[in-house]
Amino acid sequence: MFDSEKLVKEVNTRGKDWSQLEKARYIYIQLGKYYVYDHRFVSTEKLSERKRIANLDIKDIVDNKIVCVSAAKIYTNLLGQCGIDAKTVFIAPDEKDPKDVGHAYTKVIIDGKEGPAGLIKDLSNIKAGFKTEDFLKEIKEEQVEQEKERLRKLGLSEDRINEEIEKRRACILELSQDELRKIDKKIGYTQDGKYLDDIFDEIKEEFSKMMDDPKFSDLPKESIIAYQIDFITKRMQENKLPIIGKNDYFKKAIDICIGNKNIEEYFSKNTITCFSKDGKMEIFHVFDAKDQEQINNRMVYLIDGEGIRPITQEEIVEKLDSGMTVFSKTKRVEYTNILENRKSENEKETTKKRSIFDDIKQIASDEEVMKQMEEVTNRHKTYEKNIKESEFVRGE
Repeated sequence: MFDSEKLVKEVNTRGKDWSQLEKARYIYIQLGKYYVYDHRFVSTEKLSERKRIANLDIKDIVDNKIVCVSAAKIYTNLLGQCGIDAKTVFIAPDEKDPKDVGHAYTKVIIDGKEGPAGLIKDLSNIKAGFKTEDFLKEIKEEQVEQEKERLRKLGLSEDRINEEIEKRRACILELSQDELRKIDKKIGYTQDGKYLDDIFDEIKEEFSKMMDDPKFSDLPKESIIAYQIDFITKRMQENKLPIIGKNDYFKKAIDICIGNKNIEEYFSKNTITCFSKDGKMEIFHVFDAKDQEQINNRMVYLIDGEGIRPITQEEIVEKLDSGMTVFSKTKRVEYTNILENRKSENEKETTKKRSIFDDIKQIASDEEVMKQMEEVTNRHKTYEKNIKESEFVRGE
């Protein structure tokens, strides 16, 4: 069980000279390190069970598993114990969605300003050392412009609109990434002032160079991207995270390092959540090359309790034959067909085509690439080692 008394004492001693904002951030990070998302909430098809999980009392939480309501209650409660004003905000269920049971978050109140903090969205980010996404996040300019446009339609003058916007923002508690980075460095969340995002940005630079490297000019872009995806799955995974955390980590890694737009230009990408016959969650990431005339391979990676690994078509079929089912009811047939790799008659031609895996081996065997990627791997390992040895508790 989480030792809330110890955390409150730590905040009031170690953080005695911290501002309320810094204390609020420290508590947020500590809770994110400890608690994990309760995937039973999304895996159950019974509305009554979803409601039961959503409305669990804090004292009834088992195995550190929480959902949005319990996360908000816990954070609100701890902020209060540390003298920081906060309240839990409940959002009513969507009447159009019979499965929706509502949502909750914490509203942090400091110096007369209020801002939302949605801990549940940041559990995986915090465990891995990523930037957070839902802690007093800065209002985007496009949101401001949308509101201005709405006020214009009401007939307000530009001066009045700007005055109204300025008045509203004066009451909002929001932090820019630069402000957050400064706080996180002070409380010890970042490593040498860096988030894991920064390490991945360095990998992105190396990957970008590879795309334009003359020595790979004879290879299709699909093969270079395939190598990069394969590299991330084999060298950059984080096995200490729970399964949903592993999945979030992998998705964020390929998006930052490669870019979803780049991947989707050359591959059809599907993420498919399944459950084995005994109820264990398994998540498949399927990458099918779009240029079937040139490349005759797909890459499939499985994320389960052990980590992430490539999986063969034969293994997938064996799992399906053993009772594994696709979680999504509405897309069960479509996703099952994708996993089974069913193809139309036109796609079943046996013409000899290029193997994406041969290209991956060619890139991986290049001495210069090996050296560059080894340096990247070492930077990642060092960061992960520092995260694990930091003062923060780390949920398993």
